[in-house]
Amino acid sequence: MIPIANIYYMLSYSAGILPEQGERFVTASNDEALVELFAQAFERRLTPVVKRGFYKEYVTTKQETTAPRGKILMRETMRLGHKPRVVSEVDHFSVDILHNQIIRATLVKLIHDGSLTRQTTTKLTRQLRYFQEITPIRVTAQHFENLTFHRQNQNDRMLLDICRMIHLYTMIDEVDGRLRFIDFEKTHRMHELFEQFVRNFYKQHLHDYQVSREYMDWHVGRVVKGDRSLIPKMQTDICLTNEARKIIIDTKYYEHTLMTTRYGAERVHSQNLYQLYSYLENAESRPMMAGMLLYPQVDEPIDLVVELNGYPLTVATVDLNVHWSVIHTRLMQLIERI
Repeated sequence: MIPIANIYYMLSYSAGILPEQGERFVTASNDEALVELFAQAFERRLTPVVKRGFYKEYVTTKQETTAPRGKILMRETMRLGHKPRVVSEVDHFSVDILHNQIIRATLVKLIHDGSLTRQTTTKLTRQLRYFQEITPIRVTAQHFENLTFHRQNQNDRMLLDICRMIHLYTMIDEVDGRLRFIDFEKTHRMHELFEQFVRNFYKQHLHDYQVSREYMDWHVGRVVKGDRSLIPKMQTDICLTNEARKIIIDTKYYEHTLMTTRYGAERVHSQNLYQLYSYLENAESRPMMAGMLLYPQVDEPIDLVVELNGYPLTVATVDLNVHWSVIHTRLMQLIERI
């Protein structure tokens, strides 16, 4: 079972949050402590937001009035009949926007959680008084899809990333009513977490590369018959790209890293090799193209480096049960040696 401290690091990177110096040496041992760690991180990033004032946007509201301002809505006004009133749209600068509503909802959710320490709960409760002008909402995944960031609100991005983690990856325990992070292994979401973690880890630490997921088309030649659009696009897990190199990484999370043949021999999953090779063959090329299949270590470590039809190919594991500094070193060394 992966230590809670390492789950914290993986969640942090998955949210695009580089843990602060004081957060890099945690010793959490249970899932309550995991919620506490994120509550503390939330509170630390909320304090400067409250001090400088909430981000505002123009909000359009409709109003029925005898003294119209803004844009008059003729259709709605005509529906009033003979009333001496009009309906108009008015834009006003407001803190009551989705951006701040999500922060408020996260704050309330944490305050009501009984697993947090008294000190953390007290700090969070003090902040709630500044949210009186902000409407309570019930947060869903779609709310985070609707967020947009630009130069004026970029400073709040990490805070909202923490909000996303708390809302999407926690649930209320039916026994004691306390907040718990989901069991990623039991809910079969460990692959999702592992992929996001590795991608954002490299995004934070490999400054010589552009790190992203890539969509790519198959190299389809002449269409003899039918609609070319029926051919699906491919999407990589992770691409590390600069002018000279492209490294395509495919992350996998299996209960058993290797497959076993009917004769008892262990092999790399052939479909994983086919998939990675297809990416390399169809990707926009660079002078050096390389691929990697990366798995969490289950039993014995795997460290295979071969050349496959001219492409350097690595099949490797990373042990998620060791100290975080060892995980960090392993992930960096895998790239440095290519």
